[in-house]
Amino acid sequence: MMPALAQAQQHTLTISVQNSQYAVGGSISPGSGSHSYTNGESVTLSAEARPGYTYRWECAAAPAINNQTGSVSLTMNQNYAVTLVFEPAYYSLTLDSPMPGGTVSVVSPASVNLSSIAASTLVTVKATPATGYHFVRWEPDPVGTVLSPSFTSLQASVYMNRNVRLTPVFAQSTYLLEVLDSPESIGGETTGGGYYVPGATATVTATPNAGFLFDGWTVTLGSVTISDPASASTTVALGSGAGPWKITANFRVADPLAATLHVGSGSGGKVVATPSPLPM
Repeated sequence: MMPALAQAQQHTLTISVQNSQYAVGGSISPGSGSHSYTNGESVTLSAEARPGYTYRWECAAAPAINNQTGSVSLTMNQNYAVTLVFEPAYYSLTLDSPMPGGTVSVVSPASVNLSSIAASTLVTVKATPATGYHFVRWEPDPVGTVLSPSFTSLQASVYMNRNVRLTPVFAQSTYLLEVLDSPESIGGETTGGGYYVPGATATVTATPNAGFLFDGWTVTLGSVTISDPASASTTVALGSGAGPWKITANFRVADPLAATLHVGSGSGGKVVATPSPLPM
């Protein structure tokens, strides 16, 4: 008779599940209970949690998979007791606040721990521009994160179903500097007008038309300091507060009106003005 073959050594894998209501049905493999495997056999443990939940494996005898998430492998060289724990997922919200453009703050929930926010929590944040700046948009990471009502709203909300980083984008505000001429349209031309940030310096120039002379600058709106009000080309320093600003280049007629009176004989006569006055 042939000698009996030695039976391969068997080991038991016991699976227990906590909070199984958070698991997708049929996703736990191997299922809850005891399972027998040949010594040295590799077993893959897998599961799937419902949206807003996560899971982890606990096994004191197998440090390699203890507290791990996702699918794990276990080599059956002894008996193992593994616990699969389902629990609500927690995510982090990172708020970047670029200075000096402005700041960002949490509106709700009050006193939320940004490093540990329960899944599906609606978090509302607000961007506050600094003086001289305005809010442009939110830049979320990862791209595709949905913000309501929109990416360009000062106050926006996000559902926490992943780790999210939000960066508010600010830009310096610009205001209009108008460089006017008086008398309007006939005295001369000006340059240097346009949009500037508060505190900027601009170069302005006044060029008289034929028959006119430049007669100085005046400030007509806002905080503006004119470097040399008597110079046709000068610089102006705009105030640090919000615009707009207006300055005026004044022009005057180049020569006083020369009038010659011609008196005719008899009772009649006439006055001839030379040259004729320019239109005003």
